[in-house]
Amino acid sequence: MGGKVGRDLSCDYTFRGSGIHVRLFPAELSCKGVYRRCTEGMSISSVIGIDIGGTNTKFGIVDASGDIVHQGQEPTSRISSNAVLKRATECIQRLLDIAEKNDTTVEGIGVAVTGQVDVSRGVVAGGIYGKIRGWIGTPVKEFFSEKFGLPVEVDNDGNTAILGEYVFHRRDECKNMIMLTIGTGVGTGIILDGRLFRGGNGNIGSELGHMVIDPNGPICQCGNRGCLEAFVSGGAISERYSGLVCRSQKVPTRTDPDAIGKAYANGDKNAAVVVREVAEYIGTALGNACNLLGPEMVVIGGGISGIGEPLISYISERIGAISFGLSRNNLKIEAARLGTYAGVFGAATLVMSDYSSITGIDNRR
Repeated sequence: MGGKVGRDLSCDYTFRGSGIHVRLFPAELSCKGVYRRCTEGMSISSVIGIDIGGTNTKFGIVDASGDIVHQGQEPTSRISSNAVLKRATECIQRLLDIAEKNDTTVEGIGVAVTGQVDVSRGVVAGGIYGKIRGWIGTPVKEFFSEKFGLPVEVDNDGNTAILGEYVFHRRDECKNMIMLTIGTGVGTGIILDGRLFRGGNGNIGSELGHMVIDPNGPICQCGNRGCLEAFVSGGAISERYSGLVCRSQKVPTRTDPDAIGKAYANGDKNAAVVVREVAEYIGTALGNACNLLGPEMVVIGGGISGIGEPLISYISERIGAISFGLSRNNLKIEAARLGTYAGVFGAATLVMSDYSSITGIDNRR
């Protein structure tokens, strides 16, 4: 399937002697046009994708040509599961109203959620550790199906992020891919032989964020000690940077990845320490995963991509140092091309029957 991806805003690096190729993309790109991918012959006109994250909820209408033609973002309410569903309902209704005004037919709703998901039932099964009160056990699919009278599919946000990247940008480049989406938590998606890996039970998939990196490390929200997420989540990065800065100066107003990336670019030594540490942890986890699975491509997405080129380069160095032999030959390591909207695109694929062979969801109707 031929594709058109707007103007090329990337830059390329190859680490000498490592066999690892790195391609970097700007963290923030317009959702319109740059993401365009020709999808001739699709059996569906437009669908809604909504990504309910631990911090923000992103949503959009994805049309038959692979554009996100309307999009938005709202803070995720963590008061309760009911509050989350109420806010998400308002976002979806806003898109449906826009679609109606523009004579656009919406064929279904794909939902990405934080936490583990029983995909067959569309129910949050676990793994959120109190981020949203009462979220475990929420029948997301049933709720939105009854609310809007449309077909609904639900999956974990790590899975939807890689589906968005793979379906709309990577299928012509690889058949085996790992993606980490790092924000409030650490989401993981794995594509093996051109199909989303869901694990033996067919539902849960992958949790590299809870790979133990240091058994003596800090306690993770899951209760284990030293998980990758305990070191590299948005909160962990912010806390580490603030702790270093307060020893020598006033802590800045912003300590998010974007701010740390800018501080690094301006020569901030504390930011440099944090970026290097975070890259070591991520690279260690991904290097181990590469030794196990031998992917052709690794993609880093989520809010952490705001740190930019230094993070990807350091991660690549670490993967090159610990990955073994053929595991690193011609391995590509890239920042997400869809920015922080990868999960919205991926959620949309859940209700597109053309991609059921990739998503593993039989949604033929």
